[in-house]
Formats: sequence, structure tokens, C-alpha cells
Amino acid sequence: MKKFAFSLQRLLDYREQVLEAERNTLAEMNAVMKQFVKELADMENERVQRQREFRDVAAKGTNPYELQRHNAYLRSLDEDIHNKRVQIEMQQRVIDKQEERVREVKMEIQAIEKLKEHKVEEYEYLDRKEQELFVEEFVSNARATADAG
Repeated sequence: MKKFAFSLQRLLDYREQVLEAERNTLAEMNAVMKQFVKELADMENERVQRQREFRDVAAKGTNPYELQRHNAYLRSLDEDIHNKRVQIEMQQRVIDKQEERVREVKMEIQAIEKLKEHKVEEYEYLDRKEQELFVEEFVSNARATADAG
């Protein structure tokens, strides 16, 4: 019997390549998210530090212009922090969609692999049957030859 050939092997190979590409995309998205989280932490640390400085300047007594300048900077930082949090939320939604895409491709691959397993089992069953028939034929030919001779 000829060697087993899975008719959907090219599709399986293609889906595995797609899965690898989708995983790489997900890894890139996670790296971006990690950077966003680091930037947010840096901004929040900067906010705490600037808030302390503002309190120190205000406690020592300073002119209204300096207080207004510090306050404006803090408001700007708060806005940047808010924007970064929005950016993180948006990135998380994109990551969630990408994770779902990876799960879908994995499921497609699993379905094709399951089909391949069934086809291999069917092939092996038919191969065994063919071998049994060959042995039976050989034995009956050997008997017929022995009986004739």
C-alpha cells in the first residue's frame, strides 16, 4: 500500500504559519502594553514627586506665579496620566481581540489535526485489511499448490 498522504496537509501547514504570525503579533502587542504600563508608572511617580515639590514650595511661601506654574504642570500631568490609562484600555481591548484570534486559529488547527488522526487510523485499518487479504490469498495459493502437487 502506498504511503499515507493527508489531503489537507497544505492547509494544516498554512494554518500553523498563520498561528505563528498571530502569536508574534500578540507578542508585539503585549510588548507595547508593557511599555505603556511602564510609562504610566513613570508618570504616576513623577506626579507624586511633583506634588511633594508643590507642597514644599507652597509651605515655604512663594509668589502666586510659581504656585500657578506648579499647579498647571500637575494638571498637565494628570491629563497625561488619564490619556495613558485610556491608551492602556484601548490596547487591552486590541490584545483581547488578538488573543481570541489566536484561540480561533488553534481550534481550527486542532480540528484539522483530529481529522488527520482519523484519516491515519482509517489508512492503518485499510492497510491491515489489505495485508490480511494478502496473507489469506498466499495461504490459499500455497494450499492449492500443495493439493495439486
